[in-house]
Amino acid sequence: MRQYTLSLTSNDYIKRYMDSFKEQRRYPRIFLPADEVTLAKIVPAGGEKTYDVRLLNISEGGIGFHCKRSAGIRFKINDPLQLIAIVGHPHLADVADLSMEVRWVMDEEYLDHVAVGCEFIDLDPHNRELLQDFVLVALAEHNERKDGPS
Repeated sequence: MRQYTLSLTSNDYIKRYMDSFKEQRRYPRIFLPADEVTLAKIVPAGGEKTYDVRLLNISEGGIGFHCKRSAGIRFKINDPLQLIAIVGHPHLADVADLSMEVRWVMDEEYLDHVAVGCEFIDLDPHNRELLQDFVLVALAEHNERKDGPS
């Protein structure tokens, strides 16, 4: 059974820090299990090469991912990208062909990876429904584990 977490850490310091910010996301976000690899196949706009990046989180609004700095991919805010497919997660296998724009980039020289957050642009009804269903199931599973069996 897959286990989903809704936060990256339970560290009290980070929790207090994060609690000081008002959540501004429109959609619930699901963090994918760290011990399972889920890849997003992306193509930069106008590019021909497909890159496999590690999917960190997903919502109806967009995705967060990271890739090795050594891959040589450079991202800038507002860069258009195409999400071709999601590989490695059976409940996300049908999500495909989504336009996205980069909303934030964490690219620090001292890190081995570059982290990127993207927003879906003009999400079609089919993909929207697939993402909504995935989030609802993941939230229900999370709440069931948190509350214990009924």
